[in-house]
Amino acid sequence: MNQENRICKDFAIEFAVEAKTEIEAMDRLKELGIKHADTAKLEDLDHQADLYMINILSSEADLSDSIYNNLLSARDVFILSDELSSARGEKILRLTSVVERQLKKLLICVLPEIEKVLMDIVNTHQKHNTKLTPTGRIEWCQKIHDFSFGEIPIVLENDVSKIARNKLGSGEAMLLLISESKDFDDLKLRIEKIFESKKVWDIINSILKKPAQYEYVSRALNKLIELRNNAAHQNTITRKMLDEAVKNQKHVMLYIGEIKSSYRTDLAKSMAKASETLRSLAESMMKLNNDAYQEYIKTMTLLYQPIIDSISKSVPDMSKLNSNPVSSALEGLALNKNLASINNELMKNIQQNIPEYDKYISMFRSNGFQRAIVNSLLEAEGLQEKIKKLKGGNSHKKRKGQK
Repeated sequence: MNQENRICKDFAIEFAVEAKTEIEAMDRLKELGIKHADTAKLEDLDHQADLYMINILSSEADLSDSIYNNLLSARDVFILSDELSSARGEKILRLTSVVERQLKKLLICVLPEIEKVLMDIVNTHQKHNTKLTPTGRIEWCQKIHDFSFGEIPIVLENDVSKIARNKLGSGEAMLLLISESKDFDDLKLRIEKIFESKKVWDIINSILKKPAQYEYVSRALNKLIELRNNAAHQNTITRKMLDEAVKNQKHVMLYIGEIKSSYRTDLAKSMAKASETLRSLAESMMKLNNDAYQEYIKTMTLLYQPIIDSISKSVPDMSKLNSNPVSSALEGLALNKNLASINNELMKNIQQNIPEYDKYISMFRSNGFQRAIVNSLLEAEGLQEKIKKLKGGNSHKKRKGQK
């Protein structure tokens, strides 16, 4: 067994035993492998409904999978409660919730491609369905969230094209398809695509960084659902079951964990280009008019001076920090509050001293980071062209003066 899944402490486990006497009940537990059954104290014993109830403390090492199998197969013993199983079950629930959340996120990511057929899937397979068709993206997110973990494989296995073909049976759907087509060839191509078998998983697979056939993840996924249900219903969880959950979760997440997306890389490239362009622009300004450039540097220094002064006052003398952990924590909390206050002061100072601040924030809010940066780059390139012309004019004047 994987050592990282081992839990080092004693756990309470309570049994119901069908026996004539307390001693007989304890002996029966010892026969099944419970070493310390005869150490139960008076407060650990009870007799209800002709059953002896015995509470025992055992370590994980004393509760091997073979002992659990003996207990579960015994017809005269039942496990009423088991702290070790509960602890393992909680681990399984945490592992499977990661997979469940990621699969639902993937369904949201491909929503534009499955939206037209998703309500049919919801009405057919979603147990807790309100029957109301979502009117916006966030309502669709909620609708996808309402699928249980056990229902997700059914969703992934649904043939989207089959649902679309069934819809073609209605004249209204056919008319809509015709109206959306550019010409007859486009209509023929759309119909051919509809008759191609395409599952929801195939659409998800197209956005994964590590695509895989559904069959390659389905077995591990279904095993996780089985283990999750056992954990959720407080069934006995053996060490083998916990190890299987860890292994299968890693296998599934290896493929579904990362989505292909150009958003972050494109934004990072744009920001790097913007930084390079602004640096080049600053150098050009310095060469063109050094006095104006120095004045700009002076203004920016004054702008950031309040935060520099505030930080130097707020950072505590490390040699005088209280060694008491509680006091140190309180001092750290106070420092965080000071830094938050400093940040607020900085933003206030920027807003007061840069008239265009609100304009730029409005631009980011309405256009988004990517488009706003591209627009800024276009402006910067325009400025660079003007600077080049100015440089050309200045050098022409110098040559004329030298003559």
